[in-house]
Amino acid sequence: MILLFLLIFIHISRYFSEGSPLPVTRSSALQRVVRAAREIKIPRNIQRIIDRNYFLVFFIYGILVLMFAFGFLIWRRCGTRSPRTQRRTRARHNNYIKLRPTRKRELVSLLNADELGYDENYEVDPRHLEMGRKLGEGQYGFVNQARLKNRIDVAVKRARLSYDPEQQKMIIDEIKIMCAIKCHPNVLALVGAVTSKNSNGALIITEYAENGSLLDYLRKIKSQSIFSDLLVYQGVPPQKTGTYRKGAGLSTNLNFISTADLISFVYQIANGMVYLASIPCVHRDLALRNVFLMGDGTIRIGDFGLTRRHENSDYYSLKISFRINNGDIKLPVLWMAPECFHTHKFTEKTDIWSFGVSLFEIFTLGDKPYAGVSDVSVFLKNNRLEEPQYCNKKIYDFMNLCWVADPLFRPNFKMCADFFKEHLKILCDQDYTRLDDKLNLIFEKRWETECWIRRESE
Repeated sequence: MILLFLLIFIHISRYFSEGSPLPVTRSSALQRVVRAAREIKIPRNIQRIIDRNYFLVFFIYGILVLMFAFGFLIWRRCGTRSPRTQRRTRARHNNYIKLRPTRKRELVSLLNADELGYDENYEVDPRHLEMGRKLGEGQYGFVNQARLKNRIDVAVKRARLSYDPEQQKMIIDEIKIMCAIKCHPNVLALVGAVTSKNSNGALIITEYAENGSLLDYLRKIKSQSIFSDLLVYQGVPPQKTGTYRKGAGLSTNLNFISTADLISFVYQIANGMVYLASIPCVHRDLALRNVFLMGDGTIRIGDFGLTRRHENSDYYSLKISFRINNGDIKLPVLWMAPECFHTHKFTEKTDIWSFGVSLFEIFTLGDKPYAGVSDVSVFLKNNRLEEPQYCNKKIYDFMNLCWVADPLFRPNFKMCADFFKEHLKILCDQDYTRLDDKLNLIFEKRWETECWIRRESE
């Protein structure tokens, strides 16, 4: 059809230009193109139609072009919109309502509206799990090491009370959240889940972090005095200059680390939070106890236990932020932004505040924030955490930006990642490149593991 239109157009153009010589101003290349167009042989039946009804053909051709353009515009305006969106658009044009630009809904909002489902491809037969030692426990559950199909080391999280419907629901909600998060090299990956009838209740099966939580690891490093401070000091008493001395780069076995490794950990946490904020998913409990260190030195953000729905609808909102009941759960008060004490709303900006407190934990090698403070909410009215021992002034200034009272003036996680990326490049540019390559390879390994698990389950 398109070829036919093209031939008709060429012939009509040739008709109008017959008998008139080519203008002298045209280039030789253009003359050759026009001659070639004139020499195109058109089938006899089409030639007869054009010779007899050239005007009618030209008219029909124009009508078809206009119809195509009009249909394309209608499709662009209405064809890709749902009926609900079309109704909203008509209402907006009639000035019945004023709508803000469309935004992605936060995962907890989707969960609260029962719009988050469970991907059954993650379902694992509990008989394929060989449970091992206990790794830790929280307010509502336990975490055990296990082996999946006698081949893969995994971590298995279960509710403290298998018969408690509320605790089982929290586990299921966390599974749905992790299914929706998908994969990122700095976010703890969901390997599988058990949601069918099981004596231990629902189970969350995730990657196994050989070095446990980053908090426990840093405290072990501090107790064993195997940390190399790369900050440069001058004067008496020694004062930080804000520069670094060259070290051996990022640790390869994690038995001995330096300031460069600390900045690498911070960069990876920010990198993972950039991804979560883009979904968007508000973590609500970002702290080193919920950040895990793998054997290869890469970081995983985990434990989305606070991203769960509460039965009492008075304590949560279907907006981006989320209300949580003080009476139902112990909140991480030392990591919470001041506005959370009053509104109990959690957003990316409240996660930024928690990120700043996590920086304090990292650059003190695991110290508890606000040590000796009896009332944190009162303390934060006029004070902030002191400068950690192992960070320079620029990093501490950035931490204070994360603790600005007005959430609008706090940085976002993209700014955080860029800031620490620059510090990491200053300390060890080549190691940063290798770290970036290592993070990219994690995707391939996860894909191979998932394919093997699915194949073995068939």
